[in-house]
Amino acid sequence: MGQLTLLRTRFVDFDYVDGTGVFQSYSGNTAAKSPPRRQCRRVLPVRDGVAGRTRRFSATRRRPLQLPRQSRRLDAYTVADAYAFVDIPKNFFPAVEQDAAVVPRQNLTDRRYSAWGDPGYTDQIILGAPRSYEVAASVKW
Repeated sequence: MGQLTLLRTRFVDFDYVDGTGVFQSYSGNTAAKSPPRRQCRRVLPVRDGVAGRTRRFSATRRRPLQLPRQSRRLDAYTVADAYAFVDIPKNFFPAVEQDAAVVPRQNLTDRRYSAWGDPGYTDQIILGAPRSYEVAASVKW
């Protein structure tokens, strides 16, 4: 079982005159805020639950700056995630109808990457989330 997502974003007919009166065009450029371009998810059934992994890839993007013919490069990155969704046995909590635990882990290798940058704020680039561990529970009475 698996899932594959492919996404391509481009500006179309994005022309304007900047504050200095110079004609600018973003047409054909990739939007700096676009999400990862390729994502591959693999789901592995296990006893009493599901385990899975996700690989997200984003190609190199150019973020236009305020001045003509200038841009900042946002490097390509690949991030891997993993998760486990486990059903808790009925005899563990007899008072509930259904319960489960979810344990996701984001950014397995603690990769540092530029998630996006806003063309209006030329000195700011937002970094992607660092490695994280989470635990969640789901209970149905």
